[in-house]
Amino acid sequence: MRALFGTTGIASEMVTASTAASRAVDGTIPTAISSITSSSTRLTKRLADLQSRVEERRESLIARFTAMEQAIGRLQAQGNSLSSSVAGLSRSS
Repeated sequence: MRALFGTTGIASEMVTASTAASRAVDGTIPTAISSITSSSTRLTKRLADLQSRVEERRESLIARFTAMEQAIGRLQAQGNSLSSSVAGLSRSS
């Protein structure tokens, strides 16, 4: 039995391991929590930056689309004007 559990006992080893894991400054659990919190903060900032970039791109595309629609409207008006002119010339002949 002593060969399996040692002289200090399994409960004592569990207390030592759990104490080491939960030490406030350098324990594995607080260190893991700090690392996860840091990653979460970094990812939250990155997400906000990406959302901002997507919104800027969206606004740029809307402006370009609006300009394209206006250009198409002007070209259609010119086409209609030219068609009217050609039709007027055809009737004159």
